[in-house]
Amino acid sequence: MKLHYNKTGTGPPLLLIHGLFGNGENLLPLAKSLAPYFTVYLPDLRNHGRSDWVRSRFTIDDLAG
Repeated sequence: MKLHYNKTGTGPPLLLIHGLFGNGENLLPLAKSLAPYFTVYLPDLRNHGRSDWVRSRFTIDDLAG
């Protein structure tokens, strides 16, 4: 499975995770404000945004895996 993500900034890595009905781009304004201090990663979680969509199972445990 492939996860789409955006990346911005320089410095130590920082991962921002979107909410239930969102995608990584929802956090882009926050990421831009953090970009001078961190390399910010904004993934689209499974079944969100431009990441792969799998219909067979979709639970919190599946996302954590």
